[in-house]
Amino acid sequence: MTLFTLLIVMALERVVVKSKSFHITTLAQKYFSFIAQFLPTSKTGESENQYNGIVTTVLVAGLPSLGVWVLVAYMPAILVFFLYLLLLWVCLGCPVTRQTYKRYLQAANREDFEACSLYSEQFGNKGGDLSNVGKQLVLVNYRHYASVIIFFVILGLPGMVFYSLCKEWYFLQVNKTATQDLETSQNVDSNNGASDIALEGENNSNDPKKEAVAEQLINSTDQVPNEYAASTNDIQKVMFILDWLPSRITAFGFLLVGHFSRGLPVWLETFANVNLNAYDVLAKVAKASEDLSSLENPQLQEPLQMVKLVKRNIIFFLMVISVMTLVGVVS
Repeated sequence: MTLFTLLIVMALERVVVKSKSFHITTLAQKYFSFIAQFLPTSKTGESENQYNGIVTTVLVAGLPSLGVWVLVAYMPAILVFFLYLLLLWVCLGCPVTRQTYKRYLQAANREDFEACSLYSEQFGNKGGDLSNVGKQLVLVNYRHYASVIIFFVILGLPGMVFYSLCKEWYFLQVNKTATQDLETSQNVDSNNGASDIALEGENNSNDPKKEAVAEQLINSTDQVPNEYAASTNDIQKVMFILDWLPSRITAFGFLLVGHFSRGLPVWLETFANVNLNAYDVLAKVAKASEDLSSLENPQLQEPLQMVKLVKRNIIFFLMVISVMTLVGVVS
């Protein structure tokens, strides 16, 4: 059932436009809004988020996962099959990011570098540096496809739901902190009495690049700015633990579908470094596993090469799952 449902959902993803309303981000936000009324709030009036603890994160993500486990255990097989399809459809992929990436490609085709930079910020490329777009897209694919598939295969539906909710809870708290800091900065600018600074602030508010950054901070679910990491340290620990093995499995796949001999030393180095986060592991191994030296325009062509690499990796995952299903390792 694991392979069959994966193939059906991934095939549907190619031919059907997924509504944002049926994606994990939208549904998780509704769930988080509901459960927030049962969580303790700050009594000190501080703006720092109060829901960053490890126990809170595990409970918030664990309750729905427990419910899914009960349903899988006691529902009739035919209903479990449809539950597999439904939850996979919800958790796999990201329609908003796919649309943004398509706009990025359109801008790249017309060589509009500024637009490329702005679109890249919207799918999490901090600062809009075009040299980092390829690495960011590798992480985006990992977050929305590879990691979800790995948790689904190893831990089933409950594990996939738990990981997806932890991921969404993490980004929600981080983006709240980012938004609060952004609002604080804007308030400081608006309270400045000097007319020249006030005029400058007004001009900056109409800057499309700053508007894109603000939108990315509020809506992004792909990559978190490092400067907000301190306020979500406990959630980071949860995500670091959850991502440790899947990120290295994904990176190992890059070796097998890319340049193995060049990527293997890098993968061994990242595997030995237990403190390396998922972004660094994936970025380093992906870059080593793909031949980028012959590209005429690396800034625009490297992201395309990286996307081809991660697509080959997903196909490789499906082949591995097929073999595991044939030998009885996966049901």
